[in-house]
Amino acid sequence: MEPRCWPDGAPDRCALSTERLPPLSKGMALWRPGDDYTGSYLVRSGALKIVAVDVAGDEQVLHFALPGDLIGLEAMAPGRHDSLAVTLEESVLCRVRWPRNGAASDPPMQLLLRASRNLHQRFGSGRHAEPLAATRAFVRAIAQQIGREERRGAARVIRLQLPMSRLEIGQYLGYTEETVCRALRRLHQLGELDVKGRIVRMPAAEAADACAEQSTSAAAR
Repeated sequence: MEPRCWPDGAPDRCALSTERLPPLSKGMALWRPGDDYTGSYLVRSGALKIVAVDVAGDEQVLHFALPGDLIGLEAMAPGRHDSLAVTLEESVLCRVRWPRNGAASDPPMQLLLRASRNLHQRFGSGRHAEPLAATRAFVRAIAQQIGREERRGAARVIRLQLPMSRLEIGQYLGYTEETVCRALRRLHQLGELDVKGRIVRMPAAEAADACAEQSTSAAAR
């Protein structure tokens, strides 16, 4: 997929079109609240945060988008974005467009629009959990997406560099920056994580167990 947005190009019978965007530097807005929906985006590299901003200017992070994620679909049904999407580091994205004409009689488009409405309703729902457990689960989830295995002596560990700050993690989990810092320190003291700045390492078995837990949970749902 390196030179393209789609693995083998969109088939002739497929109405969607893809467009690779120029790289976006850190801190650039992909869309802002009130912007018209012009397509969804596949994240090829880098990272973004999707943020809700209230009337007082306070931010709540709704989602961290990492390579392989599809973002922006929640704005398809209403036709405009309610959130702010900002790059956390230099990022490359591909815009994916679906034609809206004929949606009422096109089952695939009906399915996309229903998914868009569901996402739009779910975005902004708060996350509530005990801080240590929530931080542990968050780091494990990020490790599954962008972590890389390495060896430290005879041990296998997963190494990742967090693209987001402690403050942004707190805005996502619903805690203060200080609470996230304390939780990471505690996980470090317990030996579950090796935390040095934004570099985090964990035993490979920890990440594998987390993946198995998520698969079991998904199957149950």
